[in-house]
Amino acid sequence: MKWEYLEIVDTKPSIIPTITIITARNEKIELTFEVSEKFGISYKKGEKIFLEFSREKIKPSSSFAFCGKTTLFSIKEEKDNSKVYLFSSGGFIIRLVSRQELQGLNITEDYFFCIDKH
Repeated sequence: MKWEYLEIVDTKPSIIPTITIITARNEKIELTFEVSEKFGISYKKGEKIFLEFSREKIKPSSSFAFCGKTTLFSIKEEKDNSKVYLFSSGGFIIRLVSRQELQGLNITEDYFFCIDKH
């Protein structure tokens, strides 16, 4: 599953030093993820990114790619009927919000992800 042209709408420091929280969205989803300065990847408000999830390892398409393995640990329904999917990737949290249920994502299963710039 892949979502393109997510625009970064916010970047803010985490309470954890060297960690930045990034929020991006398009008309279908909102993505919030944590990234460490140690990764050597930075994001700016207004930049466009894409997100891909797969059961198979994803080959990074550029040196700006933030890719890895993640586990889905929670799916919650919000009051507005949107679904919140929470993933953990080595302690870093990836939060995905969608108004539609994302078929094929199951709690406690592992996935590969890649967040990259357009």
